[in-house]
Amino acid sequence: MKQLYGRRENLAFAVGFLFLILAGLTSYRNHQRFQELSGFVIFTENVVADMKTGLSSLQDAETGARGFLISGEEKFLEPYRNSRERVDFQVTKLSLANLPADQTARIERLRPLIQNHFQLLEKSIARKRSGLKPDFPRLTEGKETMDQIRGLFGQMEQKETEVLNGRLADVGEGANHSLFSMLLTLAFSCLLVIGAAVISSLDIRKRQKVEADLRESQKHAEAASQAKSRFLANMSHEIRTPMNAILGMAEVLSDSPLNEDQKKYVTTFKRAGATLLHLINDILDLSKVEAGKLDLESIHFDLKEAVETCREILIFRASQKGLTLVMELDSALPRFYTGDPNRIKQVLLNLLGNSIKFTEKGSVRLSVKLVDGASLQGDVLPIRFEVRDTGIGIASEHLKTIFEPFTQADGTVQRTYGGTGLGLNISKRLVELMGGTIGVRSEKASGSQFHFELPLPVSRKVLNLTQTGSDVEKGTLRILLVDDSEDNRLIIKAYLKKTLHQITTAENGAIALEKFKSAMFDVVFMDMHMPVMDGYAAVPAIRDWERERGRAATPVIALTAYALKEEEQKSYQIGCTAHLTKPVSKATLLQTLAHIGAQATGAKAKRDTSDSASAISDLTVRISRELEDLIPGYLSNRKAELIVLDAAVAKSDFTTLQRIGHNLRGSGSGYGLDQLSELGTQLEAAAKASDLAQATQVVGQLRSFCTELKIEFAEEVAEADLGSGT
Repeated sequence: MKQLYGRRENLAFAVGFLFLILAGLTSYRNHQRFQELSGFVIFTENVVADMKTGLSSLQDAETGARGFLISGEEKFLEPYRNSRERVDFQVTKLSLANLPADQTARIERLRPLIQNHFQLLEKSIARKRSGLKPDFPRLTEGKETMDQIRGLFGQMEQKETEVLNGRLADVGEGANHSLFSMLLTLAFSCLLVIGAAVISSLDIRKRQKVEADLRESQKHAEAASQAKSRFLANMSHEIRTPMNAILGMAEVLSDSPLNEDQKKYVTTFKRAGATLLHLINDILDLSKVEAGKLDLESIHFDLKEAVETCREILIFRASQKGLTLVMELDSALPRFYTGDPNRIKQVLLNLLGNSIKFTEKGSVRLSVKLVDGASLQGDVLPIRFEVRDTGIGIASEHLKTIFEPFTQADGTVQRTYGGTGLGLNISKRLVELMGGTIGVRSEKASGSQFHFELPLPVSRKVLNLTQTGSDVEKGTLRILLVDDSEDNRLIIKAYLKKTLHQITTAENGAIALEKFKSAMFDVVFMDMHMPVMDGYAAVPAIRDWERERGRAATPVIALTAYALKEEEQKSYQIGCTAHLTKPVSKATLLQTLAHIGAQATGAKAKRDTSDSASAISDLTVRISRELEDLIPGYLSNRKAELIVLDAAVAKSDFTTLQRIGHNLRGSGSGYGLDQLSELGTQLEAAAKASDLAQATQVVGQLRSFCTELKIEFAEEVAEADLGSGT
């Protein structure tokens, strides 16, 4: 019996590993196909853009020439000549592209037509300069020539658009195949790990029952994977939802009593899940950047804490390979800045992770310092981040393409070390979005140095988030947990199992609303996508109910698997206090509760002392005395800036309005003037929307603020009081 059982067990594992190998080969094939199709799509998009640019430049040239013929002013000829040069360049560029024969024939037909058209314009210009009347028959001939040129450009663009649509359809089909392969591989990997644990603890009959249940679960997972219709938003949601359960349960399972074999299984499970999540995040980030939908945050953060966080994440990986991981932060640098700390950490983790991956012995070193030759004085400091390693290095011929998507040094690197080739490309795009530059110096077998420089506004506002996860675990909060997924509810409850918090659950927004009305809660965790009533309907209903009864707003933490900035903005717009994207780690959950708890404590302390405080105007702001020497100069610059704003409004100069609004948004909070920062945000938004009426109104509010503002300097200012009127 044992021999028969052993054969079945070996057969099961053999089949499982064969399936994984097959899935891996399939994923590799899909990946190669996706790369090929993506290249075709980019090429076709560039050709269409060149065609549009060529036609647009030709029209600009004709407009300039006609302007001269009508007015006789020489200023119209400069754009005419510039546009003519661009037309010649674009036509030459199109002729050199590897286009089909019919397109090449059209280009050859274009050349004499364009040449004749410009000759006609030159003759008309010469007649105008000579004082002769326009040659109207020739102008009519020029219109006919221009119509022929437009027709040829239109035919070429239509042809390329048809090709582009076909290639985009192929890319979409390839992406669906890749997504299906990844989900199928992940589902089967989960089944393999769970099956191994069951085999070690149950008899054959129970094991057979579990395997039948797992097969049923696999069918459900395969059916669910076919329901995806939107690539960017829905792929994020449908993958992150099961990933939340998988990684969450893996983390909970790792804290439970396990034997050595089970610990290995769970470790492998967590590592595979984390790798897949990293790949998904890379693909989503790349898609967002290319679609122009990746928005950066502008918040206060601790640079030292950000660097230390990266070290804590990677120190174990480095120690496993026997590497020394060193972090050097220049002590002369200020500690607090305004920017997007998560994106900065993402770039650092990408670069440091690569260095650890490609280094077998020696060290990986991160240094953070001021850019050489820069001064520590000023509101914005140029900070240089350098990552150096003693790894395999990069050959000089590969350095120029190392930051391109889906690119690695050579094929042997991918076979030996793995990876998708997306990390460096995403890092480059993120650094450039943050206004910085990135580069690399390396030689084969001599290690590498990756570096990037960012302009970071110095923050004068000291963060006060000192409450830790252990502090939260000691507290007692009444929590309403709303999620239609039982798996997600179990994960949150498991994370908070060792705390004294009282947790009440609800399966949808309607049930949650009834429970909220019948009991007092300190915090609400609200899933935003549920049947019956979702979070987008439940949260406004809760806020309306609180306002009707004069109750203070209860903190509501939004939970969603959609990793899009629009989702986060919608959460805050309807009244949520915080926003978490699944999968949510235990540390993130506890840190969020700590922050919410600290805000609640600060608000209560402020209410307790309000009766004894003297009345202060709405435009009186309390600021730390450390800023007393800086505030007068800062406000003087803002008042002078009002003249520039008035001129920009008069000329409808939305570029200047947006630039100044963006600067105010970042610097206002840095000086403790949150109301000024909010006005900057409104001005930037109005300028982006080309809303002159709204921009004019905001400029008026800025003038009132700068005129009526009163400053009170205090030795210590609480976080809740910074930049707000009392």
